[in-house]
Amino acid sequence: MRNKWLLFVAVAIMVLVSAFGMGFSRSAQQVDLNSLSESDLAMLYAKSLDEINRLESAKEVLLEKLKELKSTSHDIDSLNRQQTEMLARLESLSCDAPLTGSGITIRVYVPEGAFLSWDWAVTLVNNAYSAGALGVSVNDVRLSPKWYATYESGQLFVEGKALSSPFVFDIVGEPESILSAMYLPSGVFDTLQVWGVRIEHELKPELTIQKCNR
Repeated sequence: MRNKWLLFVAVAIMVLVSAFGMGFSRSAQQVDLNSLSESDLAMLYAKSLDEINRLESAKEVLLEKLKELKSTSHDIDSLNRQQTEMLARLESLSCDAPLTGSGITIRVYVPEGAFLSWDWAVTLVNNAYSAGALGVSVNDVRLSPKWYATYESGQLFVEGKALSSPFVFDIVGEPESILSAMYLPSGVFDTLQVWGVRIEHELKPELTIQKCNR
């Protein structure tokens, strides 16, 4: 019986030493196990088992905390990605970065001498925005949030630039909705065509307009 207790205690001590390297082996070497009674050995063995169980419980708690930290880290990474994507989208919509999406290209060919009102382009662009357009450029000039356009003597003045026919409107947004807004009865397309203006349109699954020239 005494030899069995000695074996159990020795195994317990080896487990503790190998797991934590706490110098327990040095203390064990100073103890003469043969001098201990069976009750002392039993108490030492019980304490060793209690310590092992306590450490195993602590290990389980630490593993759970590690899982929680990994989950939290994943959530933070996901949130950071969403914020980055949102900032990029806001930059695109605010004209500070290129904007890409489905859209429509409208080409307006104005014949020489055609009499057009100064604000026909304003009406066209407003119709596009009313139909959900996210961004518009004219002849590669991106309209800023404070855009303004006026037509005079065959030229379209946009963002301080003088543009000549044909006028190419690249509009990012839902193509069918934007096109429907242009073809409203007595709408902008009808009015332009009365004055001999030729209009072409092309629906595009992907269209990119450049950032504004501030």
